[in-house]
Amino acid sequence: MIPTGRSRTLLDATGCHQTLPDGRGTTLTPAALHAALDNRRRQLGLKWWQVAIEVDTTETRFREMRNGTVSPALRQRAEAWLERRPVPPRTE
Repeated sequence: MIPTGRSRTLLDATGCHQTLPDGRGTTLTPAALHAALDNRRRQLGLKWWQVAIEVDTTETRFREMRNGTVSPALRQRAEAWLERRPVPPRTE
């Protein structure tokens, strides 16, 4: 797991947030949320414009997220997208 930001935020190997042992959810920094979206996008073979359509935002908002700015509404939609679009199973 990777610690992120100043809080006790953790990312698992898929780039998703984890629930802390005390049951509290975690909050990703905007850059860490962008990294999680990017990781999942790559795993699914999607372009940023395709993710933007699914999340109901624009590619510009993703760039702003990468640079540290995200609205609460976009954060909620992005986290919901990560939950809705699980990591595809490995084919070996």
